[in-house]
Amino acid sequence: MNEYNKALVIIRKTDKYKTKANSLLKLSVTTEDDAFKSKLNSLIKAYNNCLEPRYHRLKNDKTEGLPLSTSDNKRYVQPFETNLIVYIDEMTSKDVPIWQVLALRNGWKPPAVNN
Repeated sequence: MNEYNKALVIIRKTDKYKTKANSLLKLSVTTEDDAFKSKLNSLIKAYNNCLEPRYHRLKNDKTEGLPLSTSDNKRYVQPFETNLIVYIDEMTSKDVPIWQVLALRNGWKPPAVNN
């Protein structure tokens, strides 16, 4: 299973956000795809933000400092998850191997065919 499929499995699991964040962090450290790494790190940050009440303070409200509900957390992380899933779909749907897509992004050119 490639790293893109591993990320999809992690996102779709019903694990706690901390577990998902730790699993995605392991992928982020090992990937050579900078765009994938950036999207992973954004999602990891979103998961971690849901774990820390200081990110959920409601100004000028009696409930200041209380964490948001589970449904609010899901709504918060959903755009980050969708962004990563769309990127993974784009990468895995290409007709060329993933290594070639990454190489082309980094300036590699296929060898010229001599006739």
